Amino acid sequence: MEITLTAIEGITPYARNARKIPQQAIDKVAASIQEFGWRQPVVVDGEGVIICGHTRWIRAGSPPRSSGCGKFRFTPRAISPQRR
Repeated sequence: MEITLTAIEGITPYARNARKIPQQAIDKVAASIQEFGWRQPVVVDGEGVIICGHTRWIRAGSPPRSSGCGKFRFTPRAISPQRR
């Protein structure tokens, strides 16, 4: 599995993501990152669109940025246009 470090600005949320992410979920992710660090990368397609990890991406871009939140790990994955 290829894991790359990138700036938050290089990633785009999936526009048709049906999930509404509550602040409570973002707060839980923030606490987990603070305690354990970045354990799971954000998964993106070849164009930098998020496939998995919207909550982590939101947390990474939300102030205050904790250590390691200016850049984060992501995994590029190929996804066909039919599956979008």
